[in-house]
Amino acid sequence: SPAVFYQLKNITDSDIIEVTANEISVSYKVTEKKEVLESDSTALKSIFKDYEKDTLTLITCGGVWNPDLHKYDKRIIVLAERI
Repeated sequence: SPAVFYQLKNITDSDIIEVTANEISVSYKVTEKKEVLESDSTALKSIFKDYEKDTLTLITCGGVWNPDLHKYDKRIIVLAERI
């Protein structure tokens, strides 16, 4: 079966993400989606910062699978603000 974030590649700006835990749901609106090289540490580090609003950050593998290195060559990053 596909990985938990398999469909993240299909998300678009303004999509709504709902996170539910302990019978409490919180909604987030997608504000940005980008795909960066796995080796681009600057791009990956740039998302770990303080945001003015409550922000959800989702990161998953993307791009092409490299069987020799056992990893994908890109990362899909989605940022969403609480609504």
